[in-house]
Amino acid sequence: MKVALSLVFILSTSAFAQVAELKLDELRVKKDFGGETVYTNATLTKVDPDGLRFVHDSGTVKVPFEKLPTEIQQRFAFDSEAAAKHRKEMAAAAMKEEEEVKRIRQAENDRIQANKDHQAKLAKSVTMLVRVISVDKKGVIAEQMGPGRPVASSMAAVGGGGGVGSGGLAPSGPPMYLFGNLPVGLFDDAMFRVQATPDGTFSYTTVLGSKSTVKSFEVLNYEGQKKNRTP
Repeated sequence: MKVALSLVFILSTSAFAQVAELKLDELRVKKDFGGETVYTNATLTKVDPDGLRFVHDSGTVKVPFEKLPTEIQQRFAFDSEAAAKHRKEMAAAAMKEEEEVKRIRQAENDRIQANKDHQAKLAKSVTMLVRVISVDKKGVIAEQMGPGRPVASSMAAVGGGGGVGSGGLAPSGPPMYLFGNLPVGLFDDAMFRVQATPDGTFSYTTVLGSKSTVKSFEVLNYEGQKKNRTP
């Protein structure tokens, strides 16, 4: 590799702490597989443990010390072991940054997919007034309440309208299992309105010891909680 024309150095005592000025009319750097690249009006901007950074007429470039003339390597106290260590550290940092970018992208993709899944569940959801029959650790066995007929209707969101009342209501369907976004502190006979989407079936053992399988619903939203009667 040839470095043409003038070299001007203003050096202090430490190679990497030094204030160094290096200006080259031409900086010729050999390519790995033959030939060379010529950078015109190259000015040193930074000293790294493994090479020098220059600004030139066409942009910027970092040249490894191994591709610089011996006199420049000596001026900047080139240490091959320090260069190898620096490159290893930079590669590890780049890999860590890449992994973080992937993690952020995956988190965003997961958020988008979760929102799509939620919207799909909302589209299939029904709204029901329910009364709790029994409570377990993950959900409740409940029954739908209504004036002698089912009150379920397809909705995109839980409707308002006067809250939850118990006057004139009676069970209007078989028991079901509810889980998901339920009110905190549920108790037997609690009554509230839910927006829920079908989610297969649920099997459990009744208080009489018999096995029972009921429809299962994932609760997306709820409204109100009122005790229907004194246990």
